Amino acid sequence: MEIKEKKTMEASNQALKLAEKAAKHEMERDKQKSHLLIARKTYWFEKFFWFITSENYLVICGRDMQQNEMIVKKYLKKGDIYMHADIHGAASVVIKNPEGKPLPKRTLDEAAVFTVSRSKAWDSKIVTSAWWVYDNQVSKTAPSGEYLPTGSFMIRGKKNFMNPSRLEMGFGFLFKVDDMSLERHMFDRRPREEESEAYGTQ
Repeated sequence: MEIKEKKTMEASNQALKLAEKAAKHEMERDKQKSHLLIARKTYWFEKFFWFITSENYLVICGRDMQQNEMIVKKYLKKGDIYMHADIHGAASVVIKNPEGKPLPKRTLDEAAVFTVSRSKAWDSKIVTSAWWVYDNQVSKTAPSGEYLPTGSFMIRGKKNFMNPSRLEMGFGFLFKVDDMSLERHMFDRRPREEESEAYGTQ
């Protein structure tokens, strides 16, 4: 009888230790969860290829034909600039310009490098140029008897050709400034119009 009671006590103690260990593990896991930060909200343009120029202009580029179609139909607004590499099958690129002000040449140059580098020129190592037009020069209406496939557009009027662009891409991190620091960084990336000629208005 004593042996049976002893075994029962040992089993109870073992079960108690296991329960305490499990409770401690659960508490540690809850503690770790409390330190996890909520993931930030994804910006609308992150589904495309994109970058922000040195002068704070957002540039977006389609990843495929469907996105090229979407970029022009949904996101090309009044004042924006449409850019394309001078090579067949290149993606549509849009420089967002909500204020409709003249675009600094530096922004156009950076967008041109991006446009050419995101085209077939990258794999083929071809030196070529990009060109840009105003938003109202881009149309989905094809000439009579012709058909425009998905992601293709008609350009009406003059194309503004850039100088041949270097093939160059990089990788960066996006940092979000908190509200307390926002005012100190308001003009960190402003247009340097005194350094370069401005383009992109009609």
